[in-house]
Amino acid sequence: MGIRAVVALAVGLGCFSLVLPTVASADQDLNGTYTYWVTEEFDRGAPVDINALRTWTVTPCGPGCAHVSSSPDRGPGGGGGYDGDLRLIDGGWQMTVTRPDLSICDDGRRLPGTVSYSVDPTTLTGTANGTVAADCDGAPGGFRDTFTLTHTGSA
Repeated sequence: MGIRAVVALAVGLGCFSLVLPTVASADQDLNGTYTYWVTEEFDRGAPVDINALRTWTVTPCGPGCAHVSSSPDRGPGGGGGYDGDLRLIDGGWQMTVTRPDLSICDDGRRLPGTVSYSVDPTTLTGTANGTVAADCDGAPGGFRDTFTLTHTGSA
């Protein structure tokens, strides 16, 4: 193969690579509306089947930042909506939100608490770790959820 053929091949491959889609960085991928569905919940170690279902509306808020506006839980007696900023840290999305209604007691009381979210930008699966200073029976409490995000549209 002559030098002209090698140069033509290199130029052709270079141009071809310009038209191929590139893998977007994680902070570009998390944008739009998503269904947030709890796949498993553990309340102080005991499995609970609540299957919480929310809508997350996610919008960029700068490099490595995605703002989340969550709908209320669509389940019966579910918690209210919340807002927070996911930050891209060490290749994963992380967010902590303080909520006034983290635990909902059988007698209707809603107790405040904090939830730390972690989302894998590739699989859109994550964990939510919630803590409350005192749960419905007065003891420190919390939960650990696993969830999936399913992209349903643009924001």
